[in-house]
Amino acid sequence: MIFGGIAWFGITPDKTVALRLPFVIIIFLIFLTWWFFRISWLVYIQSGIKLPLVKQATKFGESQTVILILGPSPLFSFNSVVAIYYLEDQFERLIGIGSVINVQENGLIQVSVMEAKTEDTRLWESIINNKADIIKHIIVKPYAPADMWRIDK
Repeated sequence: MIFGGIAWFGITPDKTVALRLPFVIIIFLIFLTWWFFRISWLVYIQSGIKLPLVKQATKFGESQTVILILGPSPLFSFNSVVAIYYLEDQFERLIGIGSVINVQENGLIQVSVMEAKTEDTRLWESIINNKADIIKHIIVKPYAPADMWRIDK
């Protein structure tokens, strides 16, 4: 477009211009555009960070706090509030609010459940007992819904 404007206003009808140089420049610009698009696409594909899987659950301490162990992920940081969901028939049902209490040196993440948001006590018992068919449906997201930030203590 820039070259078209220069050619339209910069070249008078009595002058002629060899087509070789503009053609080479246009081909070079097309190549650069393709190259930048390709690099952007590769970076986008490789940065596909996914939510970590829940590896284990346990109760800890006198208060019997439920602790979830997650796989490594750069999405979580110490003391951040998280939402805990149970995937059920393609729906994610909020079952708890937690907090990241430790990011271990090996990258594993410890999440303490601060408040259960479900009345289904059997579900939490199955999670604590590390039932594989239940654990694989637990999703922990690195944020909590805005209306759930108030934790009842």
